[in-house]
Amino acid sequence: MIGYNLLISFLGIYSVLGASYSPTLDISNTNQLVNAATSALKNLLTYYSGSDGSFDQADTPWHESGMIWGMFMDYAQYTGDAQFSGLVTSALVNSSFKTAQYVQNIENQSNAKSRLIEVLQRLPRR
Repeated sequence: MIGYNLLISFLGIYSVLGASYSPTLDISNTNQLVNAATSALKNLLTYYSGSDGSFDQADTPWHESGMIWGMFMDYAQYTGDAQFSGLVTSALVNSSFKTAQYVQNIENQSNAKSRLIEVLQRLPRR
């Protein structure tokens, strides 16, 4: 019970402090928007493991990582800032050669669809 009360007190204090220090964003200010996007993308990179060149599959399925890399490409296109382009290119090229990952996962809808079509074609026709 003491732990619960302590947690509630901490959350109450944190929410008051968080509200008083919340950042503001002027959506008509291009520099603020670019800075916010840059900060968000840098934070997103904390989930990326450069050692194996991918996001952790437990946290980020492969199809979501494609959307994430797309956001980095959009960022470069809209801002003209290419600071992430080398990393994105390296990660996409690196993961494109890991063929074993594509066939092992049941999540791969393309693979599942082709197998289903094979099975359906073998069924007797009426």
